[in-house]
Amino acid sequence: MDLSKITLPSSVEVEGIFYPIKTDFRYWLMFARLLEDEKAVIDEADFLYEGLIPQDKKEGFNKLVEFYSPKKELPRNLGGSSGEKVIDYDIDADYIYAAFMEVYGIDLMATDKQGKIIPMHWHKFLALFSALHDTKLNEIIGYRSYDENDKTEYKDNLKKLKQMWALPRKLTEKDQEDLNKFNALFN
Repeated sequence: MDLSKITLPSSVEVEGIFYPIKTDFRYWLMFARLLEDEKAVIDEADFLYEGLIPQDKKEGFNKLVEFYSPKKELPRNLGGSSGEKVIDYDIDADYIYAAFMEVYGIDLMATDKQGKIIPMHWHKFLALFSALHDTKLNEIIGYRSYDENDKTEYKDNLKKLKQMWALPRKLTEKDQEDLNKFNALFN
């Protein structure tokens, strides 16, 4: 999410061409199902395009995956994560709905006066979802991510969290000189 821009992205670029896509979070929840389906084929993701579909289906699919799961600078991945799935958008739908209502007062099923569902951009949904706190959903995710083999102390966990969430450090002149000397060794 780039707050310096007026709008959120609404297309993917494939081979230099921008292809408009559906951005409402509901479509991307369907895409999540597709990603988990071992029998799914790339063509099944075509429903996300608004009109034209890229000729290079594989590259188009990769760009959809990038849109679905944008890279984040923070928190850093310091390893140790089991990679175990801790959220299922279908199974946890009630808790997700309740969490958005509880924390933000957002009714994910809200409609306008004409009965049309009010859209929410996928990246907005992700940002709000990642900042949920103190809800039953967070509690459930905590249970699912608990590592029974983890014997570290509270202090060690806080150090790890501090590293994961540390803001990028700006290089001093001395740091830059040292980096230039180091790089010169390999050139």
